[in-house]
Amino acid sequence: MTAISIERPIVQCKISNIFIAPETFTQPPAQYFNFYNTLNQNLRPALEKVMRKHDKNMKIIKDLTVVPDHGSFGLVGVVFKEMSLRPCVLDQYFKKKRGKPKDGCYADENDVLYLEDKEGRMEIYGALKTTEFVTGQFIGILGKKVKNAVEVEKVFFPERPMQIKRNLKKGPEHFVCFVSGLRFGDPSVSTLSRELLFDFLSGFATNGKESSKVVRVVIAGSSFALTDVGEMECDNISKKRTDIPVANVMRELDTYLSQLAATMPVDIMPGESDPSGFFFTSTTNA
Repeated sequence: MTAISIERPIVQCKISNIFIAPETFTQPPAQYFNFYNTLNQNLRPALEKVMRKHDKNMKIIKDLTVVPDHGSFGLVGVVFKEMSLRPCVLDQYFKKKRGKPKDGCYADENDVLYLEDKEGRMEIYGALKTTEFVTGQFIGILGKKVKNAVEVEKVFFPERPMQIKRNLKKGPEHFVCFVSGLRFGDPSVSTLSRELLFDFLSGFATNGKESSKVVRVVIAGSSFALTDVGEMECDNISKKRTDIPVANVMRELDTYLSQLAATMPVDIMPGESDPSGFFFTSTTNA
């Protein structure tokens, strides 16, 4: 099936190069220390501002090395959540047995929260629920030291950043179609929905008036469905890439996209089930 000819306006699209890696790009080391420093540098001033709004006289200490033994104080850091149900690769060596997760969730009310900074870690408890926090959150707390932990009185979160005011100009109605879940290769998905989508966007299913307002299509993942290939099937597959079952389905997707791209610009994003590491171009990590 080929697309019919309908008048579709051409809309300028300025694509940012913020996510395009330069040729000399090298992947930075994915160390937790670098992650923490980035959070601390970017969010600490905003968090301290929120804490000052609550109490302008609040005593905010710089790190865990100067925690006072008496009185309330403010502290900023990263949450670490110790999850008793989450399995660990070292369990087999220490012969540690863990409980079974509830409904497939490893979070539990008995989990322990810690607040970390570049100097150390300290347990926090009190006016906060462990189930509402995850590792990596950058928060501020108001509390007091009790033995080797901090009893929290109040939790602070960064405020929403200032939004950039956009000067939108009114004009003809133009739309961008966002779609996901095409799932080529999934036998449980009917091809009818994909055909109806193509017919609408290309103008087959309408008189073209509504379809012509769609000036761009963004396929936001899940355009492909990986299927398990059994050992017996692998023995019968030649070493040619064209004979791989995944490639056969990929050709169907290519045909669909080429016909759709004949009517308007198409952007495709890889999703969880898409074989982006094999078929979709991506920046290599050097």
